[in-house]
Amino acid sequence: MGAKKIYSVYADNERIGSYTAEAAEKLLGVSKNKVSVYADQQTRYQGKYLFIPEDKEEDLFELKWNAARFELLASGRKVHGAG
Repeated sequence: MGAKKIYSVYADNERIGSYTAEAAEKLLGVSKNKVSVYADQQTRYQGKYLFIPEDKEEDLFELKWNAARFELLASGRKVHGAG
């Protein structure tokens, strides 16, 4: 039997903790079998809770970093007349 997967759980884009599917079921009421489905499909449980496997959490950081970086670059070009 392998190690249980740990998910970072976000509520309205704020990280609330790291949980196994079983712990998320007890805490949030989501079926433990559905946690991985929500994570794989990148959808939110009850429109609020996002599950990200901790081994993929760096990918989320990279996406947010690049989005912020591109936004700053684009706004800088507009201010200086190049965009």
